[in-house]
Amino acid sequence: MRWRDLDDKRFASGVTHWRRMRFWQIRFGLRNVLRFVLDKLKVQRRLNLSMASIDGSLIPSFNFFDTTGYSGKYKKTGTKISTLVDFCGTPFNVVFASGEKHDMPLAMPTIANNSVGKPGTIIADKGYDSDKFRFKLKQNGINTNIPIRNIKNRKKQENYNIPLGKIRFKIERTNAWIKSFRRLHFRFDYTLASFQALTYLALIVICLRKLV
Repeated sequence: MRWRDLDDKRFASGVTHWRRMRFWQIRFGLRNVLRFVLDKLKVQRRLNLSMASIDGSLIPSFNFFDTTGYSGKYKKTGTKISTLVDFCGTPFNVVFASGEKHDMPLAMPTIANNSVGKPGTIIADKGYDSDKFRFKLKQNGINTNIPIRNIKNRKKQENYNIPLGKIRFKIERTNAWIKSFRRLHFRFDYTLASFQALTYLALIVICLRKLV
């Protein structure tokens, strides 16, 4: 709903609700609430970290000054979110960047800065095809299943598992879940704090559905 639809004489105005949400995100961070829900999922053994999938997605938006940029790939202006999901498609970390950012620089922060734990294997598409990326993950004890791009004189990777790579559809499904929320289908918030708060609220709802 629109913020002004929350106006009621018995309570604070809709603008006050909006300001408080931004304050909670900046001061405390709704990410901590997401961590609490993820801990519940981990205790109930509903998180499968044997395999994890990573992918980036662009949320179209107006050209705001706060973390937006033009994506040549999508030919749109927006905000990039890099999402990490477990084997079942439950999101357990997300990183924000401007729209022109490539998925590769966001990969390591998305994988390393999660509060759940280290996944056993990372499944990704050709956009993450990088020997340096594979080497960094291998140093941290994480296996990879990433197809190679068709580049001349490039050594072929023999250990790519095609049936295992088909599991990557779960990250695409999770990105569709995230964009199914009206405020995340298109970014209307000119500050990143408001957009982050609404994104974390969406992730919390998705994770709560796994608990219930």
